[in-house]
Amino acid sequence: QNFSFGLTTSTGYITVAGTGCNTCDGDAARYNRTASPTATDLPGWQNVALIGGSNAGGNIITESCGLKKNNGHDWTCSNQTIVVANTSDSMFSPGVSGIFGLGPNSSALSPIFRGGNFSATVFGGYLSTKPSGENFTYGMALSPNTGSSSDGGYLHLIQPDNSFFRGDIAWKTMQTFNDTSLNTDFYIELDSWTLTTSSGNISRTGSLIAAIDPLYEALIFPQQDAGSLYSSITGAYVAGYTNSTTYYTVPCDAKIKLTLTINNLAVTLDESRLVINQGGHCTGLIQMWSSSGATEYLLGSIFLSNVYVIMTLSNATSGMVGFAERVSNTTSGLSTGAIIGIAVGSAVGAILLIIIGILLFR
Repeated sequence: QNFSFGLTTSTGYITVAGTGCNTCDGDAARYNRTASPTATDLPGWQNVALIGGSNAGGNIITESCGLKKNNGHDWTCSNQTIVVANTSDSMFSPGVSGIFGLGPNSSALSPIFRGGNFSATVFGGYLSTKPSGENFTYGMALSPNTGSSSDGGYLHLIQPDNSFFRGDIAWKTMQTFNDTSLNTDFYIELDSWTLTTSSGNISRTGSLIAAIDPLYEALIFPQQDAGSLYSSITGAYVAGYTNSTTYYTVPCDAKIKLTLTINNLAVTLDESRLVINQGGHCTGLIQMWSSSGATEYLLGSIFLSNVYVIMTLSNATSGMVGFAERVSNTTSGLSTGAIIGIAVGSAVGAILLIIIGILLFR
């Protein structure tokens, strides 16, 4: 049974649409439990929630599965915990039949959705076979959203690929907060951001709480910041709403530059990345949370595809996230040693980029 997955760091659970899910969206492939001789049922029910409000719930199984590498071989996972969704609210979409969690299942945030079950993650399963004290480290080199469905970038499991980045790595400690408004496993501290337009500069500094997630293309800011930001762009106005955000129309000739700073790493995005032009109608990819209680930032794939991201985990609440300058036009394939190179594709929407991998259930 083959599935196409969206990658997310909001959760550590792998979730697939089950055959009995009448509320699963789109034409997603369905997992047939009775067709698999290697599946084992576990007791209980697990809910899974993502930052944008999507959620699903279902029975829990363990299964033998494998990720397809870019050399055609599988990276196998024995006894991997899987949530088989019986209910879903916007979790799946056409072409996306599962969610592949790259988070640690932090216990400090929404225990009903995560339960601190690090052993249920791909990382926990791998580390259970290793000596105590080892970490699981992976790297992400995401491709920009170009509208193509063929190249979403690379996911390097076990060991980052040094050929994809240069310079020092800006490290941030994974943090968990019980009083945040978003469904996600962890946060980092963003040091500052500065927006430059024809009207001048707007900036914020300090320990700005930010989530990262490649499942979402946009940058999402708190209401006060996003409102000030778009007030500085002549001709910008509210264009519409998603389930959790407000998005803006901007003039197609607007000149915008946003610089985000993490430690000593400054990442600058201009209007070529921050604005989508759809037939002469231009939409900003900096969005605003609909809830005034949402005070965190979300850094989606338009930021993450401009850096090389490294995550190292040892348990549900201990980990580090590193960001480094990307090397342009990298063509590195599968390396020797412990590197697992997984080529991923992209399913592109107006405000959503989903990074696709393939999980093979036997």
